Amino acid sequence: MWKSGPSTGRHNYPDFGQYMPKNYFKAFCSAAPFAWAEEKYWYEDSRDVPWEVFLPCLDSFNEKRQRLIKTFLLLIDESMSGWRPKTTKFGGLPNYTFEPRKPVPLGTMFRNGVECISGVLVVQDVVQNPEQQSRKAYNGLPSAMPDRSAIMTHTAEVLRLVTNAKIPEGGWVGGDSWFGSVMTAVEVMKRCGVHSTWIIKQNQQWFPMKALKAVMNARFGQRPAGHWVTFTTTIAGVNLLAIAYAWSQRGVTYILSTCGSTAPSDKMYTSYFEDEFGNVGCKEILRPRIASMLYDYLPLIDEHNKQRQSILGLERKWPTRHCWFRLLTTLVGMCVIDMHRLYRNLRTSQFQEMDIIQFSDFICKNLKRRTWRIPQRRKPGELLERITNSDGNLRYQLTDRQYNKGRNVGKSIQQNCYICRKYLMPNGDTQYNQTSFRCVACKMPLCKKDRSDLSTGRLTSCLAEHQESNCKAIGCFTTDRSYTTFPRALQVNLLRRGAPGHDNSSTGRWNLVRDSINHDDDEDEDDEESYDNDEDKEDEESSEDDEDKEDEGPAHENTEEEPQRTTTKKRKQQIEQSTARVTRSRTLNKT
Repeated sequence: MWKSGPSTGRHNYPDFGQYMPKNYFKAFCSAAPFAWAEEKYWYEDSRDVPWEVFLPCLDSFNEKRQRLIKTFLLLIDESMSGWRPKTTKFGGLPNYTFEPRKPVPLGTMFRNGVECISGVLVVQDVVQNPEQQSRKAYNGLPSAMPDRSAIMTHTAEVLRLVTNAKIPEGGWVGGDSWFGSVMTAVEVMKRCGVHSTWIIKQNQQWFPMKALKAVMNARFGQRPAGHWVTFTTTIAGVNLLAIAYAWSQRGVTYILSTCGSTAPSDKMYTSYFEDEFGNVGCKEILRPRIASMLYDYLPLIDEHNKQRQSILGLERKWPTRHCWFRLLTTLVGMCVIDMHRLYRNLRTSQFQEMDIIQFSDFICKNLKRRTWRIPQRRKPGELLERITNSDGNLRYQLTDRQYNKGRNVGKSIQQNCYICRKYLMPNGDTQYNQTSFRCVACKMPLCKKDRSDLSTGRLTSCLAEHQESNCKAIGCFTTDRSYTTFPRALQVNLLRRGAPGHDNSSTGRWNLVRDSINHDDDEDEDDEESYDNDEDKEDEESSEDDEDKEDEGPAHENTEEEPQRTTTKKRKQQIEQSTARVTRSRTLNKT
């Protein structure tokens, strides 16, 4: 996510670094889950961290939702936060849940409630291990049922969610078959004054399922689709309505409610079936109003989970090995989905056609780019900068060995100087010099150290040659290029010996280059040449005077020494001129 520039796909890399450094995000991932926990849990071993680390965050979530939304209609269901441990049994969690029927079967289960009008989650409860679940509120208390049996686990869960959602008296709550039972309907009405409607499947105690089925078969025979049978009773002063509704010729749903009407609903149910030829047909059938209301609200949390897990996908896009940060990521995804639903409900004309991905982009639209990046300490006009990696780091991470040696920071990130690869070593191999600097404009790795040396034939520094060259491979063209290998055709070996000449002298390649440089310098500096010619004339006049005074022997010796003096002076001048060039290149590098 922190990569920048063009990718291999249709879109560029997201470049999250323009908003937050990667190291900051890693620090946030490590510290954020403990922001609500007591300090004593900060130093616990990762295998011994209890649920008390995360529960304060969940309590704060519920409290803020209760202040934001007034709940009158509540639907209860489950949500999963996926977690697959790799190296340990629980991956740092005290426990996890496996539910095969869920799209994400393994992880932490939340039992939550959603406000039916807006579709926003208003209450959450995490599923802990059985011992901790049994110590929660309402578990084991005497019920209002005729046998005064203890309140069961699913009933206690419903009572906690209804209480935490602060539904006023006369409100309504509904849910699927895990929560529904006669005890649940009676206890919610007796303790909270809230009506309820439930699907009944496995919790059949006190429910006349077989009787309803028998009456259904007796009345409608083999074609019961679109018909229903109703029983009524009163338990502990609570009026109950038991319904058997046939939504197809073979499918029957059992519903228990303390309110509602069994009259046919204006909205008919479309039943799909396969005929004897394998074609899919459909038929609209009637259903009772209370069943129509329940079926309209039942998919709310399932759609919420689908948007969070499959479409938004924060848990997939923010991979982590920290189990508590995974739970925090789940809550963040839930908040984004809730915000999307709330805006669609309050500002229908503006957000009705906006999907969750477009809405998440809308949320991040006004993110400000980082203007507080730590700048590299460069002097004004400096042409070199430190080399960084894709995360913007100047150094590698500090290793344990370096820390034991007393170092506070890791090794600087280095690359091979590109210009140094141009000059081969005496044996013909490419020369690799490590450097921590690069060109500000084109990011070419360059030596900050001046490697010019007359003895080896290099007359300018790497930076000066890079700035002055017009070669497409060496010069600076202010484009971010990748530098891997230096072109072999452009490499030179200044120290390689040349073939022996006709005078049995060995002429190196550097000698040829130096002679060409000296020839250019002689043409550019006419004043120095005239000065040398004047000195030569004076020397000739003095030699003629000496010839008159001396015999031919000494005069012959003087004529042999004269060319040697002239050659020595020229060599000194050549060295001074080359030294001046090196000085100019160093001055250019500094400026």
